[in-house]
Amino acid sequence: MTLSLKAVFALICALPTALADCPRDVLAGPHCEPCRDGYEPDPLQLRCEPCSEDSAGMRGRCERCGELMEPNADRTLCVRSTLFWVLAVGGILGSVLLEWLRRKYNECMDGWRARSYKRHTNEIELDIESGGRAFEYDCFLTHDWGEDEKSRPNHDRVSEVNRLLKAQGLVTWFDEERMQGNVVAQMTNGIDRSATVIVFVTTRYCLKVSGKGDAGDDDNCKREFEYACLRKGVAKMITVVMEPCCRDTKKWQGGVGFNLGGRLYKDLSDDEMKAMPQLIEEIIQISGRRPNPPALSRSAESNTKMALNQLGSDQVCALLHGLELGEHARAFSDAKVRGADLANATEDELATLGMPSPMKRKGLLRQLSGLKRDGVPISLLAPAPTSPLAAGPRKLVRQLSNDAGMGHLSSAPRTNDAPAAAAFERSRARTWCGSRARSRRRSASATASASSAA
Repeated sequence: MTLSLKAVFALICALPTALADCPRDVLAGPHCEPCRDGYEPDPLQLRCEPCSEDSAGMRGRCERCGELMEPNADRTLCVRSTLFWVLAVGGILGSVLLEWLRRKYNECMDGWRARSYKRHTNEIELDIESGGRAFEYDCFLTHDWGEDEKSRPNHDRVSEVNRLLKAQGLVTWFDEERMQGNVVAQMTNGIDRSATVIVFVTTRYCLKVSGKGDAGDDDNCKREFEYACLRKGVAKMITVVMEPCCRDTKKWQGGVGFNLGGRLYKDLSDDEMKAMPQLIEEIIQISGRRPNPPALSRSAESNTKMALNQLGSDQVCALLHGLELGEHARAFSDAKVRGADLANATEDELATLGMPSPMKRKGLLRQLSGLKRDGVPISLLAPAPTSPLAAGPRKLVRQLSNDAGMGHLSSAPRTNDAPAAAAFERSRARTWCGSRARSRRRSASATASASSAA
């Protein structure tokens, strides 16, 4: 009992000292001593206590660590937590994985696009020489094989149109030339790989497209027309009327009238086919490329050469046209210059013949030196610009428009007939020179007759 009283008395005596406020909140204890690192005073500043589990500090101050932070072992500093490092490493690995997946996805898509393109185009590469066109054919020709109202075989007339189109360098899909194997696959591939679709309208074709033909809904004309409308649209479909009764679009029945009745058409119902130039021009505009007309076959001519000194005056005139010096041909023709004279010509003699430019004279002499040594190819005696086939499709269109028909083109020989083509070229090249020489001979004959009569 005595000890208990003494303890109580000592506590009462020490209480004022213990409750005495320290001057700073970082001090604790009866003597207000500072707390060491990792510790902080308790609320009554009686003693120093360790920082809490999520806090750390130094010199008696503990602060709560932020997100993804945790105190170190001594609770003196806040350091990156384990969760932070897990997330950081996971983010790096995730970004690497995403980049790998992205590359793999792009590789797979590229491979799929390449395979899809090959399947769609049937492994056809772009034709770089013809302007890099994305289509194998310039036009797809859809028509029926029956007879029109004038009892003319429609297929034969469309075949003639196909021949004229190919003569201008256009690549066509014509069933007579392309249809083999699977009919449906050939038709669909032909339409997909053609820039335009030419619809040759006849009454019988309209009936077949309407499903009223002998084959009904299984008619190939119906299949071609419907697939062309689906894949190309009416904007890339050219309408060509092949018989007079179809000039009135109100008589077009079924799908032909519904899809193409409001569009302008090309009239080839007459035998002259006067609208052929407009048809060629529209195909060129829609396909977006300039076709390369097939050059006249000169394989036989390239091996045939003439000696320069054997040329006559008419052939010298044609040679100048072939060397792109046709503006001087008249002077040479008036002077009756022959090949032998041209082979030994000098620069001064060329100047007297109306060639004032020294550069032209020297250039001609260099060319004559080569021709004298190697011979004159027959092709030089037939300048290509005089040929309607070699002048290019646009020049041909203008020329045919001026002639108002295809008669001028039909006068040209077939391109696969080399001797006839060569003769045609030579005759066209010598037209002016020959007429000039004949006029000169007639004048000389008249003068001789007058002198003899005198």
